[in-house]
Amino acid sequence: MSTNPPELNQIKETNSSSTRTDELKLRWFLIIPALFAVFFLLLYLINFNDGFGNQGDFGTFGDFLGGTLNPVLGFVTIVLLVLSLKKQSQELAMSREELALTREELAKTKEETALSRRAMEAQVKHLEHEAKINEINNVLKAQAEIINNLLTTHLLNADGQSTNFEQVLNCSPLTEKYINSYQDGFQKPHNSVNIVGKALEIQLIQLATISLAYEEISNSSLYSLPYLTNATTLLGKFHKFHNSAAIEGLLKTLHERISAGGKQI
Repeated sequence: MSTNPPELNQIKETNSSSTRTDELKLRWFLIIPALFAVFFLLLYLINFNDGFGNQGDFGTFGDFLGGTLNPVLGFVTIVLLVLSLKKQSQELAMSREELALTREELAKTKEETALSRRAMEAQVKHLEHEAKINEINNVLKAQAEIINNLLTTHLLNADGQSTNFEQVLNCSPLTEKYINSYQDGFQKPHNSVNIVGKALEIQLIQLATISLAYEEISNSSLYSLPYLTNATTLLGKFHKFHNSAAIEGLLKTLHERISAGGKQI
């Protein structure tokens, strides 16, 4: 961002050149009358060899010198006055041009400042947006870790064998024949299946909700689709184990978002 545009520098150079030219003219107009005075003095002395003579002759010499130099000095005075007026007019015109260019430069500076401010605001918004996405990513990772711990928490079936919710939801051969007992245990407070299952249900609902929020904030179907798919898969398996209206509504929303995102990719 320049404070001295080329046009303004050019005006200053022109003004400086004009000033030097006028100073040179002024010197010549001062030298010329002096030369005339010397010339007429020499002319008088050449024609009158006895110098300035007596008082009467000296008065005559004064009249002669005044009569010859006064028109010259008057002419020089008029010329100097004209040059002075011309110089003032030029300086006034240049001042106006400089003022106009300064205003133009100020307008450009203001525009550049506004653009810089908008760019800075956009950058701040982008950083805030990225910070939100990173925060949600961290929450999703933490959520996935909690869910994984709950899925692998040890449970005991009716035969006293160790199992977990991951096997229950995947209907493994070890848990398939005990699925009804697990579902009954899920309804009984203080039962290990109930304690772990309720905690797992809450975490899965939170995972689905956060995945939907990530899809909305990121505005990217490509990056949010894995989170939505994972939440749909886990929540769908749990929904088969325990049917609830809240999970059913979330699954419907997840399927809609996945379907819409698949069309955009």
